[in-house]
Amino acid sequence: YDQVDDEVTAYRKALTSAANNSVVIASIGEPLALRNILKAEPELFAAKVKEIYYMDGGYNFGCGDSKGSGTSPWIGSTKDCDGAAQYVINNVPRHIVQYFTLNGEDERTGSRFQDGCGKGPVKDAYQIYTNYGTR
Repeated sequence: YDQVDDEVTAYRKALTSAANNSVVIASIGEPLALRNILKAEPELFAAKVKEIYYMDGGYNFGCGDSKGSGTSPWIGSTKDCDGAAQYVINNVPRHIVQYFTLNGEDERTGSRFQDGCGKGPVKDAYQIYTNYGTR
């Protein structure tokens, strides 16, 4: 764990080595790393990033669910992430295209995997996660 770069260092390395306006980011999870690189290297970010795809905005922007309480029903404590999504959205340069999805939109899972798909730990875990297809 201590041999892995922090998110700002990792983003800095990736962006520095990329061509201008060529980087496509898949933002999966709370946008803390995006907030941190935007604060640390706004010019580098603006020069290199072309598009950002936000996965499942309803969950990943969950700090907004805290309504100032400091606790989100999705993620628990919002100490580090409160305001991160707002900062990202307000500070991504306008020329960078941003795509937002809510709960996967075009992604489909469920009954086909639930029914007649064999046996195994992946199927078992998925069935427990989806409450056997009810959520």
